[in-house]
Amino acid sequence: MWIIEENNKTEQFLVIEPSFYDVLNPCDDFTLKCLEVLRRKLPIHFKEFPNGTKFGIIRYGDFLGNKYPAIGIQCELDTDYEKIPDFIDLFDEVEILINKIGLENIKKEAELIDAIKWNELNAIGWYFEK
Repeated sequence: MWIIEENNKTEQFLVIEPSFYDVLNPCDDFTLKCLEVLRRKLPIHFKEFPNGTKFGIIRYGDFLGNKYPAIGIQCELDTDYEKIPDFIDLFDEVEILINKIGLENIKKEAELIDAIKWNELNAIGWYFEK
């Protein structure tokens, strides 16, 4: 569970960190658009997740203090988190989805959408589309 404290508020998330950071700059606004394309597809892909599960874009980080965007999952009930696959299984499922869609197709879709900018996300910590 990843915890973000920002603006006197604390939120916790399960994290999806897609592998396409290997070929894209993680803190680039275009990468955020690619994350947004993927985020919009997740509720359709993960139909078996508990009702009320939300997928957002979050500020994530590593043990060195580097910050970068990722996809965050929140559930309405704490017990619902137990019904979601662990980090490794989530990663594997998302990799299957990315390979099915194709990174080039994700990039093409990303060119056509708006998404939160990295500077804004970094300042607010998390963003869930309304």
